[in-house]
Amino acid sequence: MTAGPSFGATDDGQGPHVAGLQHGMSFTECVTGLGRLPVRGAYYIAAPYKVADQQGAIARVFAIKSAGTPGIAEAS
Repeated sequence: MTAGPSFGATDDGQGPHVAGLQHGMSFTECVTGLGRLPVRGAYYIAAPYKVADQQGAIARVFAIKSAGTPGIAEAS
């Protein structure tokens, strides 16, 4: 998971994606609000939808953490 636009170079990200896919990786890019999550202890849920003949798709991403647990950006 990354807040960046791609796991590879933004002008040609195919190489890192192909290498990761060969090892069963999946990619979630352009995620927002990551600073509200703790380093450990949150559940990550991705709910993509299937688009025929596409290599990628839009997904809704959810994270669940314990109440009162500060996120990375909230910890002091």
